Amino acid sequence: MKKLFILLVLGVLFLACEREELPLETEGEGPDVNGNIQSEQTRGNAVVCVYTAYFEKLEDEDGNISYKELGALGQGETVLLLDGEIDYVMIGADRLYLAPTHVNDEDVFINVWYLLPKQRLGVVIADTEAEVFDGLDPMNITTDTVPRGTVIGIAPLESKDNPLSRQRFVASYVLQPSGEYHYFGTWAEFYLDSSVISTKQSDLKMAEVLANLHKKDKSLWGKILDDAEKIYADSNFIRDAEEMRDQAITSTYASQRETESFTWSGELNDDQVNVRTDPDETLNNVVGQLNYADVVSIIEKTVQQYTIGDYTDYWYKIEKDDIEGWIFGQFIMLYR
Repeated sequence: MKKLFILLVLGVLFLACEREELPLETEGEGPDVNGNIQSEQTRGNAVVCVYTAYFEKLEDEDGNISYKELGALGQGETVLLLDGEIDYVMIGADRLYLAPTHVNDEDVFINVWYLLPKQRLGVVIADTEAEVFDGLDPMNITTDTVPRGTVIGIAPLESKDNPLSRQRFVASYVLQPSGEYHYFGTWAEFYLDSSVISTKQSDLKMAEVLANLHKKDKSLWGKILDDAEKIYADSNFIRDAEEMRDQAITSTYASQRETESFTWSGELNDDQVNVRTDPDETLNNVVGQLNYADVVSIIEKTVQQYTIGDYTDYWYKIEKDDIEGWIFGQFIMLYR
């Protein structure tokens, strides 16, 4: 009888241990999340977000389930993932894994595409760009890169079978040398060399200042950068601040282009159209991209036309959601 009791206890413990090692449950077919989001690692932990949307789960009279997007959490915000199944769903053309959480005291489901276990924020401090790896072995190298100054979400450094000290990361909307934007989420494993990642607050704060500098008039850049350098004096991005100060002083050509008010609407006729801080394609001033059939509000245009390649047209200042900047007229169909 005593032996039977011991065997029963061991059996219960074995089942409990196996239960903890299972990944969170999913519904439907989709990318494998084994090793990405484990229940033991994720549930109950505060997770720092790079950017992620959250949804309300709706059910109609016939029991059909749908999801309504309510908003998104951005860099530096935290969320507490709760017990419950992860739902694999299709919303439009997007494949999402949605996990239960609370946002603003509401029960919602959050997209875990950019969430890693015990995630926190980091920033890339490589000289120009960091190479992206898709594993921990020497052969696991890709042609993708992450530019200096990019804020990313990172998991703790893996100590087992990681002789090259690579650190897993997630990031959204990362500009590649080809001009395309790539997204690094949790459905595949992506790594950077840990030596090119900083988690210092002075680096994260200075990177944020530099990323948002284009939202201010260039005449104000000097004062903004002076104050930032005083506060974040030990940042790895001091030289970047100096370069942007020089850009504000020397890059006056674009600001000399005369503009005028112009209230129209427009629709883009091409994909991956660059949006720039100034009406000048010769500067390193791309702040985003828009795509075919995107509708924009036009608020300003250049007084005269300019020639780029075989095309001569005006530059138009547009607004679209949280993007504001200049697009060359070749890529916009105008209408009232």
